[in-house]
Amino acid sequence: AKKYFYVLRPLLACLWIMERQCPPPMLFDELRAAYLDKSIESDVDYLLNIKIKSPEIKTIPAIDTITDYILRSMKEIQEYLQSLPKREKKTWDKLNKRLH
Repeated sequence: AKKYFYVLRPLLACLWIMERQCPPPMLFDELRAAYLDKSIESDVDYLLNIKIKSPEIKTIPAIDTITDYILRSMKEIQEYLQSLPKREKKTWDKLNKRLH
């Protein structure tokens, strides 16, 4: 169950950065309030409850609604990244020439 949060938190942080162009908050609740799809809130509440009440190694069946949300959001992030202008790869050549 906890592994869902290993994916959800950075995913929501990416959405925050994409929209606001600034560092995301550390608290999951802030990210959740800003970007989590309302249709999966009850499923995330269920996960939070499991995380609080169960041992670290609690295994649960996949939750399709959350998995689908993750996949959709990851696609959105990939598309955003591909739309960004390509940056020229920087090398150390200029610096190396000055040193020699």
